Order: sequence, then structure tokens, then C-alpha cells
Amino acid sequence: MNKNLEIQSLRGYAIVLTIIAHFGTLLPQLNPYLGYFWLGGGVDLFFCISGFVIARSLLNKKRVSFIGFIFPFIIKRFYRLWPAAIFWSLFVLACSAIFNASGVFATFEQNFITAIAAWFQVVNFKIVSCAFLEFSECSGGSPLRIYWSLSLEEQFYLVLPTMLFFFGNKKVALIAAVFFVVQFFLHRPWPSPLWFFRTDAICLGVIIAWCHHEGYARLAAPTYLENKIVRGISSFSLCALLFLVAKLEIVWFFNGLVALVAGLLVYIASFDRGYFLRQGYLLKITAFIGERSYSMYLTHLISFVLVKGVFYKLEVYSREGVFAIYLALAAWVGIFILSEFSYRFIEILLREKGRIAAENKNREIQRVHQSDN
Repeated sequence: MNKNLEIQSLRGYAIVLTIIAHFGTLLPQLNPYLGYFWLGGGVDLFFCISGFVIARSLLNKKRVSFIGFIFPFIIKRFYRLWPAAIFWSLFVLACSAIFNASGVFATFEQNFITAIAAWFQVVNFKIVSCAFLEFSECSGGSPLRIYWSLSLEEQFYLVLPTMLFFFGNKKVALIAAVFFVVQFFLHRPWPSPLWFFRTDAICLGVIIAWCHHEGYARLAAPTYLENKIVRGISSFSLCALLFLVAKLEIVWFFNGLVALVAGLLVYIASFDRGYFLRQGYLLKITAFIGERSYSMYLTHLISFVLVKGVFYKLEVYSREGVFAIYLALAAWVGIFILSEFSYRFIEILLREKGRIAAENKNREIQRVHQSDN
């Protein structure tokens, strides 16, 4: 499947929303204005995109054996996600040990516990265990706490191919639909346990991929969005609704509404026919950001605490007046520098190695299967 620039553009929009939502950790005075962004939008849009992209890549694959079906996929995912995640977790551990006089990185122990959970892809379980079951110490100040969403996605990457192999495409699509409906009306405010295990947006992504696979999507293609004015109104409205509906005061099942809006955006972009954005500078810019969205997600909180640490070191740290502007600008510069480094020197290099390793593993499995027959 060729790269879909509109999906990449949505990734770019999702990471910008997510960074804005977390800006209160740098400038707490902004928190009253960030509630809509913070409670939904970016992460759910990422979930829906992952559900769509991963499901669509798996639906056409041959399923001669379980190992042959799942291993090449897992290898590619490992090379795609783990190296950068591990690198930045080790970076945070190093900074919390040697560059933490101000305490902005949280303690080494807190980061170490969260890093271990991140390496085993169970940060969402770790947060629930500490916040609600009191089985462990919470480490809310760690920049690694955002790995909870990566953990949930990694768990999905294990569950989905397993279900597809044993149940088949149609049953998995039906299960995804049931999971979406069951979760839609649930009350899941932050930081309730269900917040860290919400999969309705992922399920919608799977359903969208299945509709394309079966040809149903062509029957309901939003061709009316070929009209420039209608497309503009649609895209702007859905992008705004993604965070405007994320408010408990609007309705108790705002999580479900956010997932639904995310699903509509992904559905429109999934056709790759300009229904969301046509070719132009806006598409190029947002797709450029979207290509780096994973690295930006891993590094944006790190940039926040690094900037605070540097300002503390220079003894000019303040969150008021003109210093707030300096902090914000420095944080954005830091995000782009760190994420560009991560993208160019970790993501790109390891992604190609992962592709080659997966292809080699696939050929090896096929040879074993042929020799057995």
C-alpha cells in the first residue's frame, strides 16, 4: 500500500493537538485554556490511524501458519517503534541522574520504574496499579508517563494479528464493532482506569480498514467532498470537533464522541483522493510533521523538562511575563531538534533494517513450510 499523505497529515494534526494539550506541564497558567485539547483528540486520532493502517496491512496477508503470519509483522513493529522508545527512555534516565539539580526530570527511581514498564509495554497497567490499586509508587512527574498510549498500541499489535489468524477478517471486524459500541457510552474521565484502556478509536480504525478490504468503502465514498467549499467546511469542522466535544460538561460519554470524530476523519482520509486535504502547502507541511509524529510524541515532554532545566541552570527561570514566551519558543525549538534527530538517525535507519529482517524471516518460514510439505 502506497503512503497515504492525507493519513500522514492527520498524524501531523494529532501530534500538534497532543503537544498543545501537554503544554500546561511547562506553563501551568495555560491549563484553564487547554482542557478541551487535554481530554481528547490527538491520542484518539493516533489510535484510530493505527487501527486502520495496521489492520489494512494485515487483512491481505496469507495465513498458512501462525508463526509465518505474526513473526514478520512483529519484527517490523519492533524495529519501527522500540529503538527510539528505548533510546529516549535511557536519555531520560541519564538526565535524571546527572542533569537534575532542579528536579524537573523527577527522581531516577521514578523514571527507572516507568522505563522498565515501558520496555515491557505495560505502562498503562503500571499507572492503573499505582493510582487505583496502590500496588506501586506513582511517578506522575516522569516524562516517560506518556508511554501508556504506546503500551496500549503495542498490546493491540499483538492481539489483532492473533485474532485475525484464528477468527478471520469478518469475525474480527464484528468483534471490533461490538467493542466500539460497548465502550461508546461508558463514562471514562481522566484518570479513571478505563481511560488507559480505551480502544474504541482503534476498533473504528479496524472497521474502516475492513470496509476498504471488502469493497464496501467504495459504495460510500464521500464524493461530495470533491467540492472545495464543502471539503473545507467538513475538514475544518471535524478537526475542531475533535477537541471541542472533549468536555465532560457536554456529555458523559465524550470519549466515545471523540473516537467517533476521529473515525470520521480517518474514513475521509483513508480514500487518499483529496477528500480531507488536496495537494498544496498545507498538506505538505502537515504530512511532513506527521512523518515525524512518533519522534515528536516521544520527545515533546523531554523538551519541556530540558528547557526548564536549562532555564534553572541559567538562573533565569520564570513562568511569568516575557519568560513564558521564551520558554514556549525554546520548547518548540527543542521538540523539532530532538524529533528530527530521532527521526533521521533512529527511525529511518532502523525502519529499513526492520523491513529487511522481516522479509528474511518470511522467506525462512516459507522455506521451512515448503520443506515440511
